[in-house]
Amino acid sequence: MLLPSGQASPRVVKTVLLRTDHLGMYTYRATVTLPTSHRDRAVAALRQEVVRLSTAERGLEVPDWATMSMTGPEETYGPRGEVLYEYRGTVLGRNYAEQRAERDAGRR
Repeated sequence: MLLPSGQASPRVVKTVLLRTDHLGMYTYRATVTLPTSHRDRAVAALRQEVVRLSTAERGLEVPDWATMSMTGPEETYGPRGEVLYEYRGTVLGRNYAEQRAERDAGRR
């Protein structure tokens, strides 16, 4: 179960909009904190956060789940001294609008 916002170490998601080695792709980085060490829940939470962020940002981002990598758990402590488990994930994403523009330019 994820910790609700306002309680010990809420989920954090950030995006890096710098181009990667893959032309036309962006790198998304997400961090989630769970009250228990559970790899499957961490993967699901990271995926959920990346989807939320990518659709909110420009609306046409599509994460490439084949590129997802995850590290963790790392033990951390919450504000009340409880042990929490932090996972970090990285996923590449492609913007559909840019992809369409590239295809249209190639047809000319």
